[in-house]
Amino acid sequence: MHLYDFLQNLMLEEGWNVLPLSECRRSNQRIIDLYCKLKSKDVPPITSHGVEDKGVPIVVYKYDDDNVRGIIRDFYQVCDENELRIIYIKTHKNLKKMRKKIVAGNWKMNTLPAEGVELAKNVVAGRGEVCECVNFIVCPPFTHLSQVVEAVKGSSIAVGAQDCATGAKGAYTGEIAASMIAALGCEYVILGHSERRQYYGETSETLNKKMVQAYANGLKPIYCVGESLEERKAGKHFDVCKAQIEEVVFNLTEEQFANLVIAYEPVWAIGTGETATAEQAQEIHAYIREVLASKFGAAAAECPILYGGSCKPSNAAEIFAKEDVDGGLIGGAALKAEDFLAIGKGF
Repeated sequence: MHLYDFLQNLMLEEGWNVLPLSECRRSNQRIIDLYCKLKSKDVPPITSHGVEDKGVPIVVYKYDDDNVRGIIRDFYQVCDENELRIIYIKTHKNLKKMRKKIVAGNWKMNTLPAEGVELAKNVVAGRGEVCECVNFIVCPPFTHLSQVVEAVKGSSIAVGAQDCATGAKGAYTGEIAASMIAALGCEYVILGHSERRQYYGETSETLNKKMVQAYANGLKPIYCVGESLEERKAGKHFDVCKAQIEEVVFNLTEEQFANLVIAYEPVWAIGTGETATAEQAQEIHAYIREVLASKFGAAAAECPILYGGSCKPSNAAEIFAKEDVDGGLIGGAALKAEDFLAIGKGF
């Protein structure tokens, strides 16, 4: 049986999705060799214009959601071993569909326990009005994390904390360990928020320690990056975000990176009523993804990047429509269930 016929039968039997190869005489000879082996018998062979055949074996992968990361790692290894260049082609619209859509509410130092429980219950009650594709996360104060976890139990609403300690346990008066947060049933923790950096002097050294604690206890970090008004006016916003990523995120393993959410905060737009335009948000989000790709390769395309600057129902749809914006880290608007849910409808 011809290889083409064999693969066609196999694909039909197992329900493979097929990406057809079309004629392209500018391709590397190895790609053309693959095309010639897989083409139908009635299609004539093609040749390239003198491209050297490196003799790299043809590898055919069958993948699904469970093994795609391993295949990507293997692909990169094969390319490295054979000194092959990887050319990135931006297909953001398709990749955007693959990424998680997240609307996370940072309640900050707001709500008493009873108020927080009521807010959480109202979010749960209205959850059905929003597409199931949107992942909602609420991050109340430490004082009522356990009560909010109980209030959202049985729903698809996840709960996160607003910070965690650098240490596992010990004589650290006032601190809350990541293990304590996880024990309450939380799934996420916000790290590196601009207010923590500004008011409490958090540095990359501090945040690296908190990252270690978060991952050690099964928490998914929502890691915040962003520039001040002065830094943006000075044209340093790209450098600031790059440094905040390189000094912390680049220390993660591939497995840890797969469970990371990035939140971009234009600090000058938080609580001021000012908002970055959708175009400004897209520009910096795309840059952040490029920085991530320089370390983690294709996995960067799957990392959710949230916008965290005064997002509200009136501007959510415009901002979320951008290719590299995967949701929002919401402040003030998260304190009203109706507004919080309306932002989720922006997708």
